[in-house]
Amino acid sequence: MKRRTTENRKVIYQTIDQLGHISLMDLNEYLLKKGIRIPTASLYRNIKVLEDDGLIREVEKSGTCVYEIVARPHHYHFECDICGEIIDVPIEALDVEPNEKFNKMHFQISSYDVLIHGICPQCGKKIK
Repeated sequence: MKRRTTENRKVIYQTIDQLGHISLMDLNEYLLKKGIRIPTASLYRNIKVLEDDGLIREVEKSGTCVYEIVARPHHYHFECDICGEIIDVPIEALDVEPNEKFNKMHFQISSYDVLIHGICPQCGKKIK
């Protein structure tokens, strides 16, 4: 059964698409600053619906859950150890393709996440 797209759900999805890698708390604060008030219970419920429908996914960021849009091409994540920023890294940037390697070992992968830690270019400039 197809769910009805509510205005709140649409706003939440568009905001996550625009900002990317955003926590529920930051999402709520951002919406409030924009003059959009979505009750906390409704925000949680809509996030769950968007996840269940495969439109967004949860990503861990320093022990906190943030959300991103699923429709973007598959990618890895780089988390800066200094500022905490999460940056999408195209798969081509690394010589790692788990499906190829694991299939040769007879594993069947359903999904995978790669999180790389280090210092982003902006923080690297500040250190020098």
